[in-house]
Amino acid sequence: MNDTILLTRSPAQFTELVGTAFKLRREGHVIALAASPLAQSALVDAGFLSGEPVSADARGRSLQSLLRWGVDKLRPGGQHSWTALNWRPYNVLRGFYIQGLRVAELSERMAIADQTLYKIRPSAIAAAAAVLRQELRHPQFAQERKNYALADRYQSCSPPEQLLLRIAVIFERPVSYRWLHHLAQQRQKKTKDIQPHLHNLSQEQLLLSSRAGSDFLVHPDMRSYLLLQLKFGERQLWHREAGRLYRDEKRAFLAAVHHLRQGREFEAAAQIIMFHYQEIVDNLEVDELAELLAKFRRAELKTVDHWATLNIIAGRVAEWQGKLDVALEKYREGLQARNIAIKAEAFYHRGKAFENLDTDEAQVHYQQGIELLERADVHNPLLVTIYIHRAWIFIQNRPDLERAAIDLQRAQQAVQYSDRENRADLYNAWGELEFRRDKLAQATAYRLQAWMIANELQDVERMLKFEYNLGLDYAYQNQYDKALSHFKNGKTLAVKSGNQNTTGAYNKGIGQCYYFMGEYQEAIHYGLLAYHNFVETDSQKHQSHTCHDLAEAYGMSGDIESGRRYFMIGLQFAQLLEDELLVQDFKRLEREHPTLNLYSDLNERQKAAIDYVKQHKSIANRRYRDLTEISQKQAVRDLRELVKRQIFVKVGDGRATRYEMCAPDWE
Repeated sequence: MNDTILLTRSPAQFTELVGTAFKLRREGHVIALAASPLAQSALVDAGFLSGEPVSADARGRSLQSLLRWGVDKLRPGGQHSWTALNWRPYNVLRGFYIQGLRVAELSERMAIADQTLYKIRPSAIAAAAAVLRQELRHPQFAQERKNYALADRYQSCSPPEQLLLRIAVIFERPVSYRWLHHLAQQRQKKTKDIQPHLHNLSQEQLLLSSRAGSDFLVHPDMRSYLLLQLKFGERQLWHREAGRLYRDEKRAFLAAVHHLRQGREFEAAAQIIMFHYQEIVDNLEVDELAELLAKFRRAELKTVDHWATLNIIAGRVAEWQGKLDVALEKYREGLQARNIAIKAEAFYHRGKAFENLDTDEAQVHYQQGIELLERADVHNPLLVTIYIHRAWIFIQNRPDLERAAIDLQRAQQAVQYSDRENRADLYNAWGELEFRRDKLAQATAYRLQAWMIANELQDVERMLKFEYNLGLDYAYQNQYDKALSHFKNGKTLAVKSGNQNTTGAYNKGIGQCYYFMGEYQEAIHYGLLAYHNFVETDSQKHQSHTCHDLAEAYGMSGDIESGRRYFMIGLQFAQLLEDELLVQDFKRLEREHPTLNLYSDLNERQKAAIDYVKQHKSIANRRYRDLTEISQKQAVRDLRELVKRQIFVKVGDGRATRYEMCAPDWE
């Protein structure tokens, strides 16, 4: 029945409905209860699980729960009393209609005559009806009513069904029949067949099941209630057992860590992260891993070395998240390690993190790591890795090719033939060093060795890097056919790996080859592909460099308008990034192709206006005249030309008119 119509009944009529419902509840007539107008009201809807089909039986059971809730709202505060006057309405309704006590038994408990109980009953029903009527008119306790219905549904389950619900609720993802059966046996050794119980729970919608009936998940509406039913010890037991199952089957490692932590097996949880964090990261669960790592405390782990190892991993995760400050702090915690290898690893990662911030700090950390490992006098591939990384500082960041060569020679002496990753990186570094020495043939030879090892390893990241470097080496030697072969092979691999930035780099390299071969349309085609790759990744520096290539290619092809467009976009990016070297590249390009600069043939007044707007956001006609000391007509002509050339845009009308820079067409 519509709630509005139900509320039009008089209080006496509403009380009569409630009284009838109480009578039917005591007698256990669930279907009859479903026919009550109260069972059609919004008050019983809280008793339904989302998505479940609402049957007459479900409505009747939900009304039973609602009546129990209404009685409990009459319960006075304090300790229960059978004899106190203020407890009489509650005791009569609770004892007779909810607990099903006989009149004589209830009268005896309340120490009253049967006739007195009969007199109390109507006023008690009226009080409960008033509670329900008020809630129907102004709902305030929807969640409370829902919890009563959930509790009744749980209590109606058999003990084996209740056990299965308490087990399943700790899983946030579907759990298999096999696991549920295994865990149920941990509590009840004689448990044989749980299938009938799972069938009943699925029929009642308390468990959601897969089509095949092999996997189960507690209905989301039941989760909060069921978790409250788990005593601390039992909850820990199920979490520990679940964590071990996930761990032993080597899947869902994060779930294993979560459950083991909940079961207070912190050391076992830490061990999973230490041995399997790379698999977790490869599964793109970086943020989730960071969240779990943040929960560990030093006191939870047996040794300081395990604490240090977790912090080193947390530092790497923070770097993947782009949180360099967090990473540096985590690596600093890792320096507490007593184990030399772990401590050296902390120095290495902290030094690596410092490379783009402070190369002096990076070198200090690398030196500390090297000294630790050399004093240990035990072969550790990390020593080779550190030497290679320090050499790169002297190759790229602070050019000192002789010092770089010394580090690479030390790395070469320490590296073992079986350490193919470090050998590949070592050859690649030698290649870059020889390239900087203008020994291009030697550089190419080293790069080829690095590339071949990467292919043996099928290491996609190294294959992409080394293939690109080979393409550059051949391009610098004017061997464009070989360069194109490597660039195109690398692009195919980059596309397969879904790496937009690397795909863009290969497209850019292909375009440059075609440019130097005089095939400008092909250069433009691949330049545009690269540009859009970098737009997708929002890499402004790469966009700027690619715009430089496009402007140059368009200039050589004679398409000045398109060349100007990319020249201006690239130049503005370079200025925005405050990259002075890149700005100088654009100035050199302008000297070679003066028409590419949209500003090149402007008069000094207009250039001054552009500088003013870049600083002050806009300029008005009067301010322009004051700035340049020209007539109003000349100012109008100058500003109109800037608008026509899409350098300025006119904003406003009349005296409010002002001119702003056109937003660059980044796309």
